[in-house]
Amino acid sequence: MATTDNNSDDEYDEGPTNHAHGLFVLPPSDPTKEAFDQIIRDAKENRLILTDKKYREGFKSTYQRHFELRVQPENQTIFHLLANSVGHKGLAFWLIKNHPQLLYMPDDNGRTPLYITIVTKNLNVLSAILDKFSGNMDTLLALPCNQGRNSIHAAIFHSLPVRYTLELIQRASESTLCAEDQDGLTPLHLAVEYNRSSETQKQVVEALLKQGDKSLDSFNATPSKLSVYQYHQHTRQNTERHLMAVLDGSQASPQRASQPKPGELHGFRAAQQQGVIPDSMRGRGLEYRLISQMSLPQGRGATHEEPDPFPPSHTEPIQQQQLVATKQTTEVEWADKIIQAVKLHYLRSTFQTKDHPQPRDQSLALRFLHGSNIQDWNLYFDYSKAAPLVHGSSFKQSFAHMRLDSVLRYVAFGKIELQTTTSPRETTSKLLAKRQSQQPKPGRGRTDLVFLFKWLRDKSVKHILKVVVDDWPKTPHSDKAIEDCLKSFEVECLEWRKFDLCPETLLVACRDVQHLHLWWSGNRAILRAWSAPDGLARLEKLTTVHIVWNSSEVLESADRILSYIDDFKLRLQKAVFDFELEKERAKLLPQDDTGRFAVPPGFDVSRREIEVESIEERSHDGDSLTAGARATPMRIANQRNLCAHKWLNCMDAFADEIQNVTVPQTQHPLLQKDVTVALIDDGVSIDTPTIVGKVIGGATFDRGQPDENGPSPYFVSASGHGTVMADMICRVCPTAKLYVFKLETHLSHDPLADGPGQNQIVARSATQAIHAAVDRGVDIISISWTVKKPKDRERDADLKDLGDAMKRALDAGILIFCAAGDAGNFSDEEYPYEFDRSRIIRIGAATDDGRPWERSGDTHSLNFIFPGCSVVSRHSSSNSPIPNHFQENTGSSVATALAAGLAALVLHCVRLAAIMSENAKERVNGNGVGGEGVVAGPVEAARLNNLKDYRNMKLVFQKIGVDREIGKFVEVWEYFEGPTDALRSGGAAKAWETVTSLAVRFVSSMKS
Repeated sequence: MATTDNNSDDEYDEGPTNHAHGLFVLPPSDPTKEAFDQIIRDAKENRLILTDKKYREGFKSTYQRHFELRVQPENQTIFHLLANSVGHKGLAFWLIKNHPQLLYMPDDNGRTPLYITIVTKNLNVLSAILDKFSGNMDTLLALPCNQGRNSIHAAIFHSLPVRYTLELIQRASESTLCAEDQDGLTPLHLAVEYNRSSETQKQVVEALLKQGDKSLDSFNATPSKLSVYQYHQHTRQNTERHLMAVLDGSQASPQRASQPKPGELHGFRAAQQQGVIPDSMRGRGLEYRLISQMSLPQGRGATHEEPDPFPPSHTEPIQQQQLVATKQTTEVEWADKIIQAVKLHYLRSTFQTKDHPQPRDQSLALRFLHGSNIQDWNLYFDYSKAAPLVHGSSFKQSFAHMRLDSVLRYVAFGKIELQTTTSPRETTSKLLAKRQSQQPKPGRGRTDLVFLFKWLRDKSVKHILKVVVDDWPKTPHSDKAIEDCLKSFEVECLEWRKFDLCPETLLVACRDVQHLHLWWSGNRAILRAWSAPDGLARLEKLTTVHIVWNSSEVLESADRILSYIDDFKLRLQKAVFDFELEKERAKLLPQDDTGRFAVPPGFDVSRREIEVESIEERSHDGDSLTAGARATPMRIANQRNLCAHKWLNCMDAFADEIQNVTVPQTQHPLLQKDVTVALIDDGVSIDTPTIVGKVIGGATFDRGQPDENGPSPYFVSASGHGTVMADMICRVCPTAKLYVFKLETHLSHDPLADGPGQNQIVARSATQAIHAAVDRGVDIISISWTVKKPKDRERDADLKDLGDAMKRALDAGILIFCAAGDAGNFSDEEYPYEFDRSRIIRIGAATDDGRPWERSGDTHSLNFIFPGCSVVSRHSSSNSPIPNHFQENTGSSVATALAAGLAALVLHCVRLAAIMSENAKERVNGNGVGGEGVVAGPVEAARLNNLKDYRNMKLVFQKIGVDREIGKFVEVWEYFEGPTDALRSGGAAKAWETVTSLAVRFVSSMKS
């Protein structure tokens, strides 16, 4: 029914009105927006005929004035609209040619047209930009847009198809590829996220590594300073945590309601193993069937209807679901391959090469892979400077604590002679078996290193970048031994110093080797064998060969030797080319009637060039095992001094007995940990008999020399000083566990310091060592060295950092013992003691009769003095690994180690007594007796923590007894001689009574 408007016109009168055209005024239109909308509509409906010249002229005249303008709501240009809505390649071409400046203009959200094109995957427009833009593409790519991300970030974050991503990476500069977004993430950080793992993503990661290597030096800001490698592990752990949450049902519903963040998506394999796939896997291009074992109707599987692959959590328990994948995925495998490529690239860059003339600091490689490395992972195993005699069982026990990464930078062995201890019965059985065996007799070639390389395999090492073996020149390892050593590893660079290695042996031992150092005797036949078609050419990854010979031992003249080398290069390159050609023929070409591969005209093969370098070397040392390897026997005077030390004799006797008191099991968390001492020195030869099995971790902060493979390992002491200190600590407290932190030292040329040519500590390395000790939660730090106050500002800053590290250790409640400088009354300010005179316990040396050693300086500045003159290692012998000049030791450094050992022994006794008290208390409660009325044992667990306070340990030392004359020398016999006799004569019950009584005496000295 029609209606009429009967209202009066006056009812709408609100004042004067502008009656345009006699009607009403429309809001003014935006001609630019209308023009842009019309262009986009024409593009969508394919009405833009830009291939026609006349049409293009009309198009330009109609819209030209609008192309430099923007439209709301986001202040965008026509290129923004094109990038966000339609993939019209012709229009993109026209805009790039006539208005290229539009590509640089961001909208109100900071997004450029290129960025939007990548985000929306508008591939036609992106292709047009890549093909037609003639300006500086890197400038476009580098512009920061959303969340500080540039276009390379966007391509990876939004999973742009790989061929476009690779082209963008190729056209970007290194600075663009290494740019960080607002979270500190580089494109490489995003590329290695666990949820992105795939075959094509590995190509992206490899391209970024090649073009943007410096990204590996970046640490993101969120969540917290993670390297590229650690960020991948972080995203992988997030996946695992989320899967576990889904499995227990605690987060099943919330995850369906929200999309997980990048890096928190879920790997198929992990989900498959757990029997569940979360909703966040939707859209990954995988097909699933979810079959319920409990509620699937009979016969349902015969229909064409598939059950909901992601049913609501309330329909069926997750534990009752079985997942079957109908399309295979290898996300986890690709994730492993991607992160392995990152690890290998970084570790390779720690070696000096043509591509990396300035190698990365290899100590940072540990941070890159393992962060603070509290678990003491090692990236190399350098045993080249160890004693040549190796006892198998002792070696395994010494290095049982060691954690080796699956990829090692290098492995180095010197001339090793393996010795195994067998009983007479075992020897007789072996001889009988040998006589009865029909096997041929073994050759004269050595097999010693087979044991050590097997130990590496048992430590889960799989990949070694560089293997260096200094073999015995006259009796080297056999070919079979070399094969058995290396064939289980992927070796990239081999320097096995055995003359004239067989190429067949190399093929079996390390087929994937890339760099070979070959020792040559000068025999031309060997060069021809190496360059034969079935020689080195079959090593498919080989790129460099270094021929090493000794000019004083070869028979031919220098000119003739060089001509042999030149001939070798030509023959090897021809053999390589022929080998590569045959591979290509086998893959691509059909055989003719004769069974040979037909070679069509124009066929080409990618040539693999092998660089050959020749090096002259000085002659090798002989096979003498004793030359420079064994220390000379002790002087007779040393043995007389050993008897003169009443202090040492007393503590040696007690140590022999206390180590036989078994530590019982305990559930108390404070009492479960052994007493630990951080020894900060120049390393420790941990296979020393008195130290075997007592080192549980360590690290080196010696950066090494630029021409070396790397830093000197912590488990070898070049001077022997650190080994002596460890020996003294364990001598007094044989149950102590050691962390060894190796310092960087340099020779001093300042005659006013400790004398010219003396080793000086690099303060920076000491700072790192202190922090490492705190991170591992040690009980005691032993510092048998001093640092003088520097004269330059740069070193002064290093000293300040060392002071901050010492304060952190003291605030953590760690007992710190440091040595006096042994400069007599002329000593200057000595650090670390000067950092905190009240909390650091300073130790000086005493003579064998308990008097202060004159070079320890003013006794008023010492807290205590301990034996430090002519102290002899208790178990020294002609085969001792302790160098000859350390067989008899004098100085405050030895006294400090003995003091740290005594403190560890006190803690150990109190720990034993506390365990006994706690266990007794549990037995009473377990029998239903006691409860609140149970009387605490003689030594409570809390007293162990109290004893770690420096004030209380000083009181204990005082109570043990100091000399009356000076009040500094700790006289141990009154406290330890009686308990030694009791432990020696009594049984287990008497032992516990004795230890408890001794511990009570210790804790009674403390303040409550």
